[in-house]
Formats: sequence, structure tokens, C-alpha cells
Amino acid sequence: MSSLRIPGVALLSSAPAPPGVRCWSASLPGEPPYGRIVLSLLLEEPDSTDDVDTAFIAEVVARLPEHLATADAATRRAVATDPARFGLPEAAGAAAGPRLAAPELSFGPGREWAVRFTETDLPACRELGVAVFFDEAGTAQVDELCDAEQSG
Repeated sequence: MSSLRIPGVALLSSAPAPPGVRCWSASLPGEPPYGRIVLSLLLEEPDSTDDVDTAFIAEVVARLPEHLATADAATRRAVATDPARFGLPEAAGAAAGPRLAAPELSFGPGREWAVRFTETDLPACRELGVAVFFDEAGTAQVDELCDAEQSG
């Protein structure tokens, strides 16, 4: 399947993915102050597009400013609580916070999804970004996605 429509959201086009994974993506209008936004749908075999809750994805996108603000706030709290985890000196915990931009929304089957800020000035996250995972209850959990050379 070369494209997949999320009603009321976008037509997603097939995108490159590792073996055993199928991916579709689309660009969404930018949301200040974050800039461009990419929506991705990832399915691992044997999941099918029938397993995707398109109505849920549409609900999330309809409340995108709120969700981005939640992800931003969760990231800022995590950085303030443990700056070293993000490659910052301890004294940086009280600073204004990181620059977070170019969010990518990732969905799969079910109601868990993530926002990955692909552009940030956090030293440990410059290459891969920082992700905030949401569960069905809306709980946000931050993952610093450390660069390989930082984590090894």
C-alpha cells in the first residue's frame, strides 16, 4: 500500500523503513514555535492497517497545540530535574530550558504514541532528538534518545 488516508488529517505516503516494518508519513502545517511537523505511522509485521485507530490519530492531531505544550513541559521538567541525563552541567537545571523544534508524531496500532523533537540544543540529544511518549491515559514520559557516543 503506497498511501494511507487518515480522515480529517492527511494522506500519508509510504516511506523507507527497516525490514519487517512498514512506514507512512506526511507533513502537517507548522505549529509555532516548533516549526514543521511530520506525522508517521509505523507498523511491524504482522500488524496491518486494520489495527490502526485512525479516529484516535485524528483526535490527537485536533488537539496538537495542547499535546505539543504537554510534551514541551514534560521535557523541560525532566531537564530541570536531571540536567546531566541530557548532557548538561548540574547548574543548567535552573536555566530557561532547551530549544525544541521540528516535532515528529509517531503512531502505531493502539493508543500509544510519541512526539520526538528532532531538533534540540540538548548536548546528549543533538543527533537523535528527545522523545515524549504518551499512553492511553495521556501520561507523558521523556526519553533523551542519547547519541551513541554519549551513551557508550
